[in-house]
Amino acid sequence: WKARHQAWYAALALVPGSRGLVTDACVPISRLAECVTKTDEDLRQTGLLGVILGHVGDGNFHVILVVEPGNHEQVLEAKRFAD
Repeated sequence: WKARHQAWYAALALVPGSRGLVTDACVPISRLAECVTKTDEDLRQTGLLGVILGHVGDGNFHVILVVEPGNHEQVLEAKRFAD
């Protein structure tokens, strides 16, 4: 838990003054690699900065999206991605 908690602060430190939005996905372990790979591809297409991490032993992973609060396009894209 501590490492995941610290990952939040590490991600936000990449862009001083940024805010974060976290996604949560739980998938069958048999499809985990496929889903993480697809999520990475989708994230790259957004142009947003994001970090993928999780406790994957149970098929759970997260994306921490790092956005600048005053950048409305980033905020909207982050919300779209999270949906």
